[in-house]
Amino acid sequence: MENLLLNTMKRDIEYLEAHGDMEDAQAKRNELELYVLFPDARFIIDGDFLPMLDDLLTEEKHIFLSHTRYCCCWDEEEYKPTEFYEIKGDKITYRYVFNELIRQDFNPDCNHYFLELITQTTNIQFDLCMGS
Repeated sequence: MENLLLNTMKRDIEYLEAHGDMEDAQAKRNELELYVLFPDARFIIDGDFLPMLDDLLTEEKHIFLSHTRYCCCWDEEEYKPTEFYEIKGDKITYRYVFNELIRQDFNPDCNHYFLELITQTTNIQFDLCMGS
């Protein structure tokens, strides 16, 4: 039995196509495909990552990803500390990174759960850029 979210996403695509909004329909198809590929993710992966899932993020074999919560979801006194995720592998592709984040139970724990970018800050350090 398909879940409610999948059915809703499919109906959204049909609605957008019926109203001629092909650009948003394609974005929803990408979102649906990423959801099917990574159903256990506790974050949403931007559709722009879809064509580059098997591209290398880096040629390094050992990197760190950081997630810092400085956003309107938290008062200054409530800011949670930066979290780090260690990634090791022979081929660190975007797909590998997403699967490792899921395996390591990455949860943004705020309204900014949409992974928009991964930016490189040093040769082995990358930041997860989250939006809403």
